[in-house]
Amino acid sequence: MAKGIERIKNIRSGMLQRCENPKDKSFPHYGGRGISVCEEWHDSKQFEEWALSHGYADNLSIDRIDNEKGYEPSNCRWATNKEQANNKRGNNRIIAFGISHTTKEWSELLGMDRKTLNLRLKRGMTPEETVTRPLMKNGEIYKTLNPIENVNDQECFNGYVRKSLKHFNITQKVLGEYIGISRESVRNKLSGSQKWKEKEKITIYKYFGKKEFLEANYEILAKRNGG
Repeated sequence: MAKGIERIKNIRSGMLQRCENPKDKSFPHYGGRGISVCEEWHDSKQFEEWALSHGYADNLSIDRIDNEKGYEPSNCRWATNKEQANNKRGNNRIIAFGISHTTKEWSELLGMDRKTLNLRLKRGMTPEETVTRPLMKNGEIYKTLNPIENVNDQECFNGYVRKSLKHFNITQKVLGEYIGISRESVRNKLSGSQKWKEKEKITIYKYFGKKEFLEANYEILAKRNGG
């Protein structure tokens, strides 16, 4: 892991440079607009401990979940290049039924071309119409989109998993080991690129000890997430 530790140190150094050094070429996009590194991570040891206990891998980079906030444990994750690209400030986002995704993410979830999504919005369709109306040709339906209920259900469940991981301070790797899948698979499911199997959901509910509560309150939770 010596190579990994060295890379983690370089990542931390890069964060500090672009947030605190006005001479750094990236400073205008970070420190220059108020992005900072939390006091805790000014201690290299604390940053290394966080990195190793929260899914660090040599093929991942640090990513801020909310691009308007700084580098701190509650706002950072280790992400693939694809996940980082989807999270860039310049990406178009569609918020429908309370669910927020980039147009690229919506196209993958719905089985719909990204250009069609953008064209629908440009023509004045509401976000809800954009992500639910089937594709038509000569007045006939030629393709039905994946049901929005499935997208909403997955987003609701993923929100529950993320909050539970944070609340119980459990890593994606540990969760994956418990349910019998890889850390990479957990990450893909949480990003929305893969769907959870029903058996995996039940195992996770039992793991966090919330199954009965969630079943009793599912309709309330779904409404809060746009259902």
